[in-house]
Formats: sequence, C-alpha cells, structure tokens
Amino acid sequence: MTEDPARAQDPATAGASAEAPPRSLANFPITAFGISMGLSGTSLAWRRDSDVLEWTSTTGEVLAWIALGAFIAVAITYGAKLVLHPGAVRREWARPSTMPFAGTLSISMLLLAATFLDTAPGPAAALWWAGAVTQVVLTVGMVRAWVAQSGISTRDIHPAWLIPMIGMLAVPIAGVEIAAVDLNWFFFSVGGVYYLALLPLVLHRLIAVEAMPAALAPTLAVLIAPPAVALTAWVSLGGSMDSPLAHVLRSLVLFHLLLLATQVDTLRRAPFALSWWAYTFPLGSASVALIASADAGTWAGHRVVGVICLAILTLLLGMLTYRTAAMAWRGDLFRPQKV
Repeated sequence: MTEDPARAQDPATAGASAEAPPRSLANFPITAFGISMGLSGTSLAWRRDSDVLEWTSTTGEVLAWIALGAFIAVAITYGAKLVLHPGAVRREWARPSTMPFAGTLSISMLLLAATFLDTAPGPAAALWWAGAVTQVVLTVGMVRAWVAQSGISTRDIHPAWLIPMIGMLAVPIAGVEIAAVDLNWFFFSVGGVYYLALLPLVLHRLIAVEAMPAALAPTLAVLIAPPAVALTAWVSLGGSMDSPLAHVLRSLVLFHLLLLATQVDTLRRAPFALSWWAYTFPLGSASVALIASADAGTWAGHRVVGVICLAILTLLLGMLTYRTAAMAWRGDLFRPQKV
C-alpha cells in the first residue's frame, strides 16, 4: 500500500457528500453506531464486573436498556438514510477510512446479546444470530474490498481498521451458550489471525506516516480492544487464564493502556466528534478482562487496574452522553461529519 499524491485529501473528510446540504439525513454517519457499541460495552462491563466484585447489578441493567434504546434509535435513523439516500450510504461504505466503522453495527448486537443472555435468553439468542451473521458478512465484504481496491493510501488506515476483527473475536463471548463450539472457534480463529495481519499495517501508519487527523486520534484506544476481547473469548471457549496465550493477551492489554495514558494530553485537545466514543468499548473490554483475570488468581494488581478502567469509563460515558445529546439537540448529527 503506497501513498497516492492524488489522494492527498484528508481521509476523515474525504467523500463527504457535496450534494448533501447542512442538516441532511444523508450526513448521518455510520460512526453513530459507535454510540450504541459504547453503551452496550459499558453495560456488559458493569454486568460482568459486578458479578466478580459483588457490586449491585442495577447500573449494568439500566445501561443495558439505554444501550438497546440507543441501538434502535441509531438503526432506525441509519435505515432511513439507506432508504432515502442510498448513494450516500454506498459512498460511506466504499471509503477505506470509514468502511471499518460498519462493524460497530454487528458488535452492538453481539454485546447486547451477551448483556441480556441471562435475563432474556430468547431475544438475546436472536440478537446474537443476527449479529454473528451480520459480522461475517461485513468482514468478508471488507476484506474483499481491501483486496480488490488497488492503491489504498496508507493515510486511509487507522486503528479502527481493527474493528471488524474485534467483532469476530467478540462472537464467542455469548456464542458459547447459543451455538456449536466449532462455529465459535471459526469466528475466534479468523478474528485472531486477521488481527495479527492488520496490526502491522496499523502500526506502520501510526509510526511511518504523518499524524492522524485530530478527529481520528481517539481511535488509538481501539488498540486495547482486540487482546482484551480475545482474552474474554478465549476463557469463554474453555481456555485458562494461566495459559501462555492468556498471559500474552493480558500483557498487550496493559501495554496499550499505558500507551493510551501517555497520549491523554494530546487526545484531550482533539475536537469533540463521534469518534470519541472509540474510548468506551476498549476501556470496558479491558476492565472485564483484567478483573476476570484477578478473580482467576492472577496478579491482584489486575483488579485495581480493571476497577480504574471501569471508573474512568463511567465518568467518560456521562461526558460523552451529554456532549452527544447536545450535538443531537443542535442538529449537528445531520451535518457533514469529520469521521
């Protein structure tokens, strides 16, 4: 993949519909599913962590219903965009820089399925099957598009390219209770191998290419999610928290948390955009993986770090909800988005 001078346009803004006027439904972005994904991930983190920490589960239950409401609202709005502005949807899904965010749709369904599995197993199973089928269709489509599109600029690559593989890794979290184990291993294996293939491309873009646009800076947090989700899925599939793979995945989670912490000042100065929701799910997945690790008898410090992640995530969620609601009130969700 090489740089193409003819494509020097900012990938965060490229492809914005010149035909779409301000506050048009055509501008409603696929990244809006990151809202429901973040809420779903936070609800699952509170539910899973509460079980281990013996805290009240009320917070997780309330967040689960809020996440479900947000998912329905975003899905209806984006569905209306698909019906009324199909060309805008095609352009958004064809752009290498925005295409991976489609994975937030299927991941939201998978996380909601995991959250509601104990309280509403029937609807949760239906959500899981819908999410799993959507996930494999999206992943195959994205990999096919990446292979077919010659000359993709490295400027179009960013950590959110890992989202499709995060979705594949997330399938077994609830899937082991719903579907055959071989099917869950299929998702886990594909997600793991393709994560290892994509990670060098993402690191090359971060290290050897110019800095990402400010609106894309929060996607750096996405690096935390694949090893954290893989660790939770690994245990769900019967793996041990004391296995070599578990130690490697846990260490990657801690390293990427440290890396993100060193970027706090830079990230804090980035302009607010829907991409800020990229902080939520990675922190939630790290919290679940680390607290579960400590509960299984690993280093007690994992519990401390996991609780800190959950606390930061909860505060961040309140801020993001307020700022996103303000965007919606002003109608800015229907203006051209940078991401």
